[in-house]
Amino acid sequence: HSVDDLMVQDEVKYRLKELINYLQTPHSTKINHIFSFSGPSGGGKTKSAAIIVRSIGLPMLSLRLGPIINDVDLFQESICRVLREAILLRAGLLVEDLELLSGESYRQDFLKEHLLEQLQDYCWLSFIVSSKELILPKQSDWVRHIKLKFPTPDFSLRTDIWDIVLKNLQNENFNVSSS
Repeated sequence: HSVDDLMVQDEVKYRLKELINYLQTPHSTKINHIFSFSGPSGGGKTKSAAIIVRSIGLPMLSLRLGPIINDVDLFQESICRVLREAILLRAGLLVEDLELLSGESYRQDFLKEHLLEQLQDYCWLSFIVSSKELILPKQSDWVRHIKLKFPTPDFSLRTDIWDIVLKNLQNENFNVSSS
């Protein structure tokens, strides 16, 4: 898959292509990058992160915070483990559900700040995908933050595309039913 395969607005595709071109330059490897992709569910944030990472020839690791958010020890252990793997593999890191740590308690604020500090210090390429725009820590000379807001997806276009796919599959005598 490529950026052109995404069902997002042309402006988003253009920005993603710019990001890929930038990440392929030697200068980009000298600083860490945190991408913050925000927008409604189904908007292409996670797929875009995967395409960027694949386009520059890296593996991608994923950390979903939802299942570990209530266990501080497991949370910190998971962060250490995934950051270690990201460093060893030189992988992109996708972080999901960070908006669940949104100021409801001092503990949640602490965990969020701890995770963001770890990403800034240790991970060359990280992606935070969220339904809400997040406030990231101040940039420094060795960390670059890049924010991209994804618009609401065009569900009618997606429905039309899936209808065409289903009709093609049915014409090939596959046993497919739409519901």
